[in-house]
Amino acid sequence: MFIATDMGTSNTRLWLCEEDNVIRYAKACFGAGITKSKGKAFLFAEIKKLIVALLKDASIPSGDVECIMVSGMAGSELGLIE
Repeated sequence: MFIATDMGTSNTRLWLCEEDNVIRYAKACFGAGITKSKGKAFLFAEIKKLIVALLKDASIPSGDVECIMVSGMAGSELGLIE
């Protein structure tokens, strides 16, 4: 089981997947652009909350997630890691 993430400037989308199947989808109105006003710590906290909510909604323990793949603006200087 894994989580695929696409972070834009203003929106973040998560897909909880098992093999080729999407189990759950979540979207939130924040992205790397929020770092300018709120800082990276806020961005990390928001993505963590979204992941926790996604797993709770699917009744999946975090230990069942093998990896989290992140793409998009999460790799920019404003994102999680450049």
